[in-house]
Amino acid sequence: MPRTAVLTAQALRPRDVHRILQLHAGTEQMQYLVLVPVGSDASTVTEVINHLSLGDLREAWDTATGTEDAGADRAAARDALASSLGLFEQAGATATGALTNADPMAQLTAAERDRSITELIVVTEPQAVQEIFNSDWASTAKDTLEVPVLHFYSGTDHVG
Repeated sequence: MPRTAVLTAQALRPRDVHRILQLHAGTEQMQYLVLVPVGSDASTVTEVINHLSLGDLREAWDTATGTEDAGADRAAARDALASSLGLFEQAGATATGALTNADPMAQLTAAERDRSITELIVVTEPQAVQEIFNSDWASTAKDTLEVPVLHFYSGTDHVG
């Protein structure tokens, strides 16, 4: 049975799950593996610039001053995973999930190697700096993995 990995840093929205399920409408039963990284692997400077470019002043300040909390990051990731899995369940889809390290590529590479995933869907908020320099998850996955990779922005119809 085919299995799609869904990589997201925050809880998926109902619209996101609907779009994902639409991609596979009319095909055989699909299983989904939702992966939520804990923390961030972006450099502090890049992360601050990214927050500022999107107008997220509080997040930029927290990143620059180091007031982010690792325990809070893990709790937020657990909540995002539970919420996302709940949306798949409500839609009648089969989904499992896991938390990953800040850099999820090692886990994705292992999943590809043992043939437990057939494609990857990356769902993120816009990441201006990372996308310009092709250092976002979708760009890295396209360079690293040999499965199809789709990237779209959460809650929108925009494909990255």
